[in-house]
Amino acid sequence: MRAGPSRQRRLLDIRAHRPDGRPDPTGLVKGWSLENAGRILEAAGARDYCINGGGDVVVRGEAAPGKAWRVGIRHPLIADRLATVLAVRGAAVATSGAYERGAHIRDPFTGQAPGRVLSFTVVGPSLTSGMPTHGRLRDGPHRARLGGEPA
Repeated sequence: MRAGPSRQRRLLDIRAHRPDGRPDPTGLVKGWSLENAGRILEAAGARDYCINGGGDVVVRGEAAPGKAWRVGIRHPLIADRLATVLAVRGAAVATSGAYERGAHIRDPFTGQAPGRVLSFTVVGPSLTSGMPTHGRLRDGPHRARLGGEPA
C-alpha cells in the first residue's frame, strides 16, 4: 500500500512522534551534517571514506581495494554485541533504537510506538534524500526486511 498525502505528511512530521508536539529535528540535522562532511571530503579529493555520526554512517568507495565497508548494527538488548554486520559501498546506514532514546519509533499509520519494536535500520544512497532501499526491523526475536531481501 502506498502512503497517501496525509500519511506522507505524518511520515515527515518532526513533531508527530513527540507527545508534547515539540519539534525534534535531531535526525534531520545529523543526516545533513554527515552528508555535508562527505561533500567537504570529496571536494578535497577523498573518494573512499566512512563517516560515523552517532550511529548514522555514510560510506563512499571501498574500505580497501575490492573490500566493502563493514557497518556493525548494535544489538538492541546487549549493548556490547552486534545484531548484524552490513557490507556496503556508496551507501548511508541509519539505525534507531528504543535503547538510546526510548520509544520513539512510530508506526506511520497509527502514530503509535509499536509495542515490541526494539530497533530499525535503513540502508539507502543518502541520509537526507529519497526513500531507503532496504530496511531491517528487529522486533524481539523476530526480524523483518523491507526491499530486495527476504525476511
